[in-house]
This record gives sequence, C-alpha cells and structure tokens, in this order.
Amino acid sequence: MGVAHIPVLLDEVADNLASVTGNLFVDATVGGGGHSSFILERYPGLNLVGLDVDEDNLKIAEEWLRDFGGRVTLIRGNFRNLKELLKGAGINSFDSILFDLGLSTFQISGTRGFSFNDDSFLDMRMDSREPLTAYDVVNKYNYEALKRIILEFGEEYRAARIARVITEERKRKPIATAKELANVVGMAKRRTGRVNPLRKHSRQSESRSTESSTVFGPDWQMQSTWRGRQAGSASYPFIRWRTGSLRRCSERHLC
Repeated sequence: MGVAHIPVLLDEVADNLASVTGNLFVDATVGGGGHSSFILERYPGLNLVGLDVDEDNLKIAEEWLRDFGGRVTLIRGNFRNLKELLKGAGINSFDSILFDLGLSTFQISGTRGFSFNDDSFLDMRMDSREPLTAYDVVNKYNYEALKRIILEFGEEYRAARIARVITEERKRKPIATAKELANVVGMAKRRTGRVNPLRKHSRQSESRSTESSTVFGPDWQMQSTWRGRQAGSASYPFIRWRTGSLRRCSERHLC
C-alpha cells in the first residue's frame, strides 16, 4: 500500500462495540480496513459489512481484508444512505456499528487536495462520482456563498476576510491546488492556520451525514451492546475519538 495507517482506539472499539455474541458488525467508514481487520481477528464468529464512499479506500480495504473471505461484504456508498445500502444487500438487522469520522491517512497522502502541501488539482471529493469539486467552489462561488461555507462549515470566525481574499486572488489566476489555497488562507489570516476551512467543511459534512444515518425508523432492527446489556433500537454506545470516552446516545441526538 505504501502508506502506514494506524487506526485509533482499537481496543476500545473492539471491547465496547463488538462482542462474541454478535453476528454482524457494520463499519460505516471502513477506510483501509484497520478497525475491521482487528475486530474480525478478535471475534472469529463475527461477520462484517464495510461501507465507504471512496472507491480508492474500498480497493485498499478489499486487499487488506481478503483473508477473511466470505465474512466480509464491502459496499460503496455514503453512510447517510445506510438503511438503503444495507437493505439493498439483503441486510435488515445488525448488532453493532462504527462511525470513524474524518479523513483517512490514504486520502491525506493522496493527490486529491486534502493535504496543505498537495500541488495536485484541488479536487477534495471523497466520492469521485460527485460532479462538484473544491476547485469549482473556490473559483466560482460568489463572496457571500464562500463566506457562509467557511463560517458555517469551517467554523472560522475570519470567514469574511478569507472569502474576500479568495475572491481577490482568483481574479489574478485560478486557485488550482490545495497548497495555493492554503497560502491564500494564510495571507487572509496573516499566519498559517492549522486547519484549512474547506477541509473542516469536509469533516463537518461527514458529521452531518452521521446525524442523518442514526435515525433508522420503526421498521429497522438495530441491536447493540451497552456494557453487557442489550440497548435495543433506542440507544447505542458511541466512542468519541478525541477522548476515547463512551457515551450513551439516542436515535435523535448524536453525542
């Protein structure tokens, strides 16, 4: 693969989300298959469905999980459509589910504009089937639209200034790479920021997709284990990757 990827909170995920009594585990963001392979090795009786909207990630996962054979089903799709994707594969219930949000190592080290130092085309699409690229947004959206995106999704209080500098700079020449965009944002903030606001937008969009996917409806049977007890379809354990802490979440509210 050429890139080393170390999944976070492996033991926490395996201990709290999977169990020897479970039959089906859903990895809603399978990525390179790190969490999935660890769980499959620990629980030999468990089957796994891995979802990912990124075709490149799925190819890596397919190779990484090859040795587990028929225990693994990989599906390309956005987890906001979780219910439809699983039902399309003939799956009506599962025991546990994992959402590992954020960019993967493979995406950051690739050539789609997710890295600040990437001189490749400013793409930033996780799903290559989507027509809209970050290049289109940066170079074609008007000032007000850019400001709203950077403020609401990037959570950047300097959104107005950044949007203004972007619109001024692109008059000279199109902003074509992530490195060029990072430099423009740095100019607007008069320093090099730690997080590109458009990359933060990508992360926020994924979080909102999670909110959509957690409402399964009354006909959806979801069973999960909460500290050894069946939590049923109303709540399930959620691991916050920043702290590793466990919280109980309802169908309507994300932790």
